[in-house]
Amino acid sequence: MIDLKDKLIMAPLAGYSDLIFRSLARRNGADITVTEMVSIKGVVYKQPKTFDLVRSDGTDRPLGIQLFGSEPDLFAEAAAIVAEKFKPDFIDVNCGCPVRKVLKQKAGAWLLQDPPRIGAIVKAIKKAVAVPVSVKIRLGFTDEDRNYLEVCRTAEENGVDFIAVHARTRPGLYSAAVDLDALARIRRAVGVPIAGNGGVCDIATYRAMKETGCEAVMIGQAAMAQPWLFRELAEAVAGHPRETSFEEKLGVFKGHISAMMELKGEEEGLRQSRSLAMQYIRKIFRGLPCRKDLMREFYALTTRDGMELFFRNLGP
Repeated sequence: MIDLKDKLIMAPLAGYSDLIFRSLARRNGADITVTEMVSIKGVVYKQPKTFDLVRSDGTDRPLGIQLFGSEPDLFAEAAAIVAEKFKPDFIDVNCGCPVRKVLKQKAGAWLLQDPPRIGAIVKAIKKAVAVPVSVKIRLGFTDEDRNYLEVCRTAEENGVDFIAVHARTRPGLYSAAVDLDALARIRRAVGVPIAGNGGVCDIATYRAMKETGCEAVMIGQAAMAQPWLFRELAEAVAGHPRETSFEEKLGVFKGHISAMMELKGEEEGLRQSRSLAMQYIRKIFRGLPCRKDLMREFYALTTRDGMELFFRNLGP
């Protein structure tokens, strides 16, 4: 059983939670990481691109692999494959993704409309693998049908080991107010550990979520392009709050881009890093007029020498 007590978990982020970011999050204070969601059909059909999403070199562990789909038997088959091939510390079932292309596959948050199916998925996976199984849910498929207690109880009855709760409904996406009262009700209603998710971006929001009684806190959007948030929270909880310095932030930014270049090659790594770099620049240089100029400069980079000069010019 994976220990969730007071842990900080890096949430699965589609298109973002690759090995580079997971390792970066671990180095910067995340206790546990989770892969981006991968299709059970992609796993069963052994698609190389799917396997690339969940590969680990050990620097991102403890690690959960998140699967999405709708058929219990395929979930079981996919879970058995990833458990054998990649040896994750747990397997997570995506029951919360609100993206339309996932919903069309009767997956992600669509499953909230069918709690018995969620129970059947959990039960099938538990029979197929020995590693812990979790589900990641939202409070409801609509604002009116907030059936989170039924979903959580059904998952628990079928053997789930812990539940991650994004404390918004599907229509709430990533910006609606989180419902901490609902999270507290879930904590009282089930006996398995709960990881609270949604809206945590500083020590105040972290403490508010912990007051619900959840064992762990899961952070996604707020950690994008600022993985040092995990360390800042851990140090604040320990009574030694310290803001990450400008130089440290630049070091993380450069390390992320350098890792992309090592993986993809100079020009391709820089090209694929552009949107990532824009996020770092927005957050590190928040409110400063130089942001747009820096973005244009990064977009023009094609070589490692150019990248090194870019970061030297940013230094003190």
